[in-house]
Amino acid sequence: MDPLLDYVVNQGGGVAGPIFFGFVGTLDAAGQSSSPAIIIPNVPALSGQTVWFAFSTGLTGAPNGVNTISHNASVTLQ
Repeated sequence: MDPLLDYVVNQGGGVAGPIFFGFVGTLDAAGQSSSPAIIIPNVPALSGQTVWFAFSTGLTGAPNGVNTISHNASVTLQ
């Protein structure tokens, strides 16, 4: 089983707490946000795992309310 998926499914919302913080909110006038954070748990099995990220922004009046969809980016945990 994938160690990150196992952690998120079995522990992420429990005693260990959540991993993603501040991922829903409002951007400033420059389109920036300083609030998103990812808390990587100290789980040795996660070392070397690659995690992929992307984001979207919403806008009233945009098609289906979706204004922007980012390209993806990967991070390899050390």
